Amino acid sequence: KETKPTLYMYRKFDKPYHIDYCFASSKFVQEGYNFDVGNYNDWTQFSDHCPIIVEIEFNKKNQF
Repeated sequence: KETKPTLYMYRKFDKPYHIDYCFASSKFVQEGYNFDVGNYNDWTQFSDHCPIIVEIEFNKKNQF
C-alpha cells in the first residue's frame, strides 16, 4: 500500500517500485515524525533511487 516509489528501475519513470524503508522504534514514533520521498525529477540524474527523508522530533526529557 505504499503510495510513493523509491526506485525507478533503470531510471525509467514507467518502472516504479517501493523497495526502500526506514525503521524506527515505537519511542521515536510516539515523539512525532514527518517523512517524505524525494521527487523523481529532482533525483533521477543522481541515482535510480529517491531518498526517504525522515525528520524525528523528540523531547529532551526522554532519553533513547
